[in-house]
Amino acid sequence: MPVQPFCQTATKSMPAAVSGLVITTTVDQSHRAAIDAALASAGCFEPGDWQENRLPVALEAADERASREWFEWLCGLPGVVKVDLAFVAWDEEGLQLARECNQ
Repeated sequence: MPVQPFCQTATKSMPAAVSGLVITTTVDQSHRAAIDAALASAGCFEPGDWQENRLPVALEAADERASREWFEWLCGLPGVVKVDLAFVAWDEEGLQLARECNQ
């Protein structure tokens, strides 16, 4: 299993960047429990309901870099075939605060 990125989620002073993702897995359902557990332990994801071999998830991250790291982390999970980005909602004020904090 890939190493989890640091999970810095939104706070009142740093609003979130929210991404809607769809995880597609192999048809074999043996990886589902491990994927569910990995998402729960990460603390940045809100999973939906499995639809055959697809799982919609919402990702809440502090900035663009963190969102990208979590996307790559998902892609590396065992059983994951691909991850599609359905939408992204960025809060410009929150992004500016994140950039200032990361400098």
